[in-house]
Amino acid sequence: MILEKYSEEWHREYGKHSSIPDCCIDYWIEHFSLYVNDLTSQHLEYLEKCNGWNYVACPKCLSRQNKVPIHRCDYSRLGCKRFLQRWLPIPAEKFSRSRKK
Repeated sequence: MILEKYSEEWHREYGKHSSIPDCCIDYWIEHFSLYVNDLTSQHLEYLEKCNGWNYVACPKCLSRQNKVPIHRCDYSRLGCKRFLQRWLPIPAEKFSRSRKK
């Protein structure tokens, strides 16, 4: 996924929906979201420190090991459905309660 096409609003809402702390969302937006396709060695070193977190933590949370569990979207949950339909081009059949296997 190419993240540069998404707005600050998208990053903020997606982060909140995923249960990421506001301070980490702010850090991502300010230091990473614009550089996703052009990361420097400093970016890569920082990402290595966040390995296993499933999100980019701000320096304060990282130093305190304030790691939070990330909410994973489930198409059957109404809150996730509304969020995903607003932002992502997902076919309607993904949201049906009785999916064929």
